[in-house]
Amino acid sequence: MDLTRIIQSEVIIAGSFTAMILVLLFAIIMAPWDKIRQDSGAQNVYLGAIVVVLLVWMIRADLPTGLNFHLLGASLLCLLFEWQFALFALAIIVAAHTLISGMPLANYALNWLTLGAFPVILCRLSLYLVQRYLPHNFYIYIFINTFFVAGISAYLAGGLSAVWLYYVLDFSSHLITDQYLPALILIMLPEAVITGMVMTILVVYKPVWVATFHDRWYLKNR
Repeated sequence: MDLTRIIQSEVIIAGSFTAMILVLLFAIIMAPWDKIRQDSGAQNVYLGAIVVVLLVWMIRADLPTGLNFHLLGASLLCLLFEWQFALFALAIIVAAHTLISGMPLANYALNWLTLGAFPVILCRLSLYLVQRYLPHNFYIYIFINTFFVAGISAYLAGGLSAVWLYYVLDFSSHLITDQYLPALILIMLPEAVITGMVMTILVVYKPVWVATFHDRWYLKNR
């Protein structure tokens, strides 16, 4: 899913870094910093989640064709810490992953936008729509926001990577349609299951760690 070949277009490189900076600046302005400052335990959970997701990113399948696949954890971070802090965490994760894997630094921003910001925004938008138009039900939160949305977000992020692979890195359409896109299903399913299972355990035993889970909504009659 990562863009491992160096991008030749300076316009795309400059545009991706500009977009990344603007998105992060907006997140910095909108972030609920008071919650972090008031809860030192949340800081430890946040740092621990960054390390765990980074390790997940390092477990990837590299194919001889230059394609690779790995889980994202973007929806998990968004649901746990809200979209602003998920974006910050993924900026760190993608940077570390880039350095450790030896990928071109020029691809850093585009990888972050594709595999970090894009699925986080999809997850948060889906959460907003579900909370606004569907009943505030525990099972709706678990099965739609964690299982379903996590899987779909991962698949669509991989699909966006396919666009860059074809138009920016000149991968053949045959390789993408016959090998890459079908293989994304193998990523979508474990992404959905793992995110759903982890979130289910956390909302049951440690709901205070989940920023997007509100007791007054989901447990008011329990």
